[in-house]
Amino acid sequence: MSAPIRAMQLQKAAARLMPKQAHATNLLLRTNSSRHIVQKLGSFQLQQQLRLKSTFDPKSFEPGQQKSEDGEEKKIPKPSVGQIFSQAFKGAIQMLGGVFRSENLKKAWQTHPGEFSLAVIMLTGVAGVVGYTVYLYFNYFYAEQFTRYPDEVAFSLRKALYYGDYVKDPKLALKYYQRAIEQCFEHRLDFFSDEFVGVRVRLAQWLEETGAYDQSIHALEVILNDHKRWVDMMEQQIKEGKNPDQLLTATTATVIPAKDAEGQQSDKGTEAAAQATTTSTAAGTTTDAQTAPGTPSTTVDGTTAEGQPETPRETIWGKRNRIIRRSIGIAVKLGQLYSDEHVLKQDLAHERLTWAVETLLREMQRRSTEGTKPGEYDFLSDEEVGGVFEQLGQSFLAKDKAHLAVPLFFQALNLCKVPCHTATLMNNLATAFAQHPITGDNIPQDLIKFTKSSPEWWAATKATYLEFAKNWANNAVGLASGTKGEDVRTPECDQACAVALCNLGEIASLSGNPEEARKRFNQCIAMSNKLDFPEGVKQAKAGLKELTAGEKK
Repeated sequence: MSAPIRAMQLQKAAARLMPKQAHATNLLLRTNSSRHIVQKLGSFQLQQQLRLKSTFDPKSFEPGQQKSEDGEEKKIPKPSVGQIFSQAFKGAIQMLGGVFRSENLKKAWQTHPGEFSLAVIMLTGVAGVVGYTVYLYFNYFYAEQFTRYPDEVAFSLRKALYYGDYVKDPKLALKYYQRAIEQCFEHRLDFFSDEFVGVRVRLAQWLEETGAYDQSIHALEVILNDHKRWVDMMEQQIKEGKNPDQLLTATTATVIPAKDAEGQQSDKGTEAAAQATTTSTAAGTTTDAQTAPGTPSTTVDGTTAEGQPETPRETIWGKRNRIIRRSIGIAVKLGQLYSDEHVLKQDLAHERLTWAVETLLREMQRRSTEGTKPGEYDFLSDEEVGGVFEQLGQSFLAKDKAHLAVPLFFQALNLCKVPCHTATLMNNLATAFAQHPITGDNIPQDLIKFTKSSPEWWAATKATYLEFAKNWANNAVGLASGTKGEDVRTPECDQACAVALCNLGEIASLSGNPEEARKRFNQCIAMSNKLDFPEGVKQAKAGLKELTAGEKK
């Protein structure tokens, strides 16, 4: 190729390349210009920040004040604790709302199905426990047993039960029990009303639960003496021909002499709590029976202001009936406490139970001869009467007077309508006949032919009582094992059967049949272990030990 042609081609190629180079140059210029603008903007922002820093006043942001545009200070109220918790609660709700969105839940389920399922189960369980706890709280602490009291008394009772039964703080529980009793005086509740006496009885029960048996007994003794005094005053006024209706609004000073209102403070304070159940407040307030605050007022037509039918007004005989019923129950409870292994005052226990039975029989006799008085209602049920007889029979057994316990157990047996408890009473009869002393009282007719000085009379008498005991123990086994049905059969049936086996072992031992005795004792131990009945195991092992000791001799 010639030189001219080559030169022309190079010129054409240079002409084609010139626009591209210009375009690249323009881009380069634009880029440099942009960088310059950015540098200017950065410099402007830096200057603004420096200017802001120079004009910042830390005092203007102190709590409680803020400067306005014109330079005046404005006070900013400090947030309260409630506002702080409210904001925190709202934030937590918003956070939970974000967590529990459908897309988030779906993503969590797809990503971690196992952990998600476990979390749902745990949350459901916690929610169930919290809901059930709230239900129990309102169902118990706001039940009728509290709502029938004035609000202040109900509050103190809730506190007393909370600290006594749940927190186990005796000092605070005692404090609120005392306060509840004082508030009953202040609200002028009837001194012998079920509400007022219920607080005092509950205090005695709590003292027993805490192991303060002496203080519990003292509290119940004071209540019983108050009831006895009221009944004596009422009967005395009737004998004198006076109208006893004034005792419907008996005051503390009327029923309780001043000498009984003097209580000494003990070191532990428990005795003071028991004494507080009978003393009035330091100001000497009385307890006239008046309508407690919140009780609906009645109208002329015999209805309340809310339209509810008016409750019939209690008569003096109705109040007497209620007080005597409660007195018998308190006396029986005192008999149980005095005979407790922590107290073991059998004479006092027997005295209280004897008073209960005598009062019961005297009242039943009065009703049968004089009839019921206006306002009187049913006295005691058959089961309650039988229970009083049974308690006195147990007291006679403890005093080694089985021959006096037998008729009481028979009376209780005739009044009992519960099969399982009937088996228990049969066991009591078996024990009473096995321990029956050999005397001339209640001798069967077929033994009269023997003279008391003959050996045949003594042997025949003892054998007869043991035979009676064996028959009643076998009857207890048959009734306890034959009772069926979930509504009828209770754990008492199984325990009665185990006790009957132990009784049969003791009867066989007294009858001179050691093999039969050992068999029955072993059966009792096996059954008691199966029933988790340690008392049966203890009695049977004691019988085996005594049997072994007798054989060695």
